[in-house]
Amino acid sequence: MLIILGMFDHTQGGQLVLHELKVVIELAPGDVIFFPSALITHQNLPILPHEFHYSITGYTAGNLFQLRDQRFHSKAQVRRLIKQEVEAIRKGKGNQHYLEELKLIVDSPKDGMKRWGGGWKLFSTIEQLRRSQ
Repeated sequence: MLIILGMFDHTQGGQLVLHELKVVIELAPGDVIFFPSALITHQNLPILPHEFHYSITGYTAGNLFQLRDQRFHSKAQVRRLIKQEVEAIRKGKGNQHYLEELKLIVDSPKDGMKRWGGGWKLFSTIEQLRRSQ
């Protein structure tokens, strides 16, 4: 996330360049943009000497989302919970649905890649943005 601040002519400089997407975006002071900055090479174009440009950057590590998806347990804790739930089910006290949910948390790398790809689908494409104007 970037929040753009400063006193500059956003049509003459300070644009955000997203290299892999081959896109240059004009961002005026006060604009906010969300993009996966760890995955896209980016830079700002120079502004005029008498102008100034600042930005506030927000970053969220992907592991925080993973921790949320794991019900705020480490994978080791989830594995222990699975063992406990299997034992509880064997004794007639467990919950099969809960066990299945726990097993989904400890997924394969392939499932993780699928989830990562799903995250990309949350972002708009250039065509979608152009159509919405």
